[in-house]
Amino acid sequence: MTLYKNQILGSILCQDRDLIEKGSVIKGNAVLGGFINGRWNDYSVFLRVEGRIEGAVWRNPAAGSCITSKIVVGKNGEVKSIRDVLYVDVAGTVLGDIYAQENLILRENSRVLGKVVSKFIYFDGVDPSEVNFKGEVLKKEPISYSF
Repeated sequence: MTLYKNQILGSILCQDRDLIEKGSVIKGNAVLGGFINGRWNDYSVFLRVEGRIEGAVWRNPAAGSCITSKIVVGKNGEVKSIRDVLYVDVAGTVLGDIYAQENLILRENSRVLGKVVSKFIYFDGVDPSEVNFKGEVLKKEPISYSF
C-alpha cells in the first residue's frame, strides 16, 4: 500500500491498495497497474481517492486483462476523469467523463460533470432522478439499474 500525502508534482503509478489522503493533491495522472520487478502485476489494483487528482485515472492498457482495477472516489475526493477502469464507486466529484468497463456505483451527494458509460449503474442511497449529472448517460449492453 502506498499512502500519498500533501502535494505530488507529476503522475503516479498505483500498484495495490493505494490511498490519496484528504487534502492531498496529485498534479498529474494516476495509472492503475504496471511493471513490478520485471513483470506485470497480476493482482487487483485498488485506489481510494479522498484528496484531489488534477489529471485522469485509467487502467494501464499495456497490462491487458491481468489487472482487475477499482477506484473509489470518497466523499472528499475529486478526480478530473476516469477511463477504462473495471469498477468505479463515486461518493465525491468527477469533473469529467467516467468510462467504467463493468460497474459504476453512484452514491448520495456524488457529482459527475461529464459523460457516464458503463454496463451496470447502481444508485446507492439516492433516486436516479436526483443524481447531479452535467452530461449524458450511455449504457453498454447489458444494462441494469439498481437503487
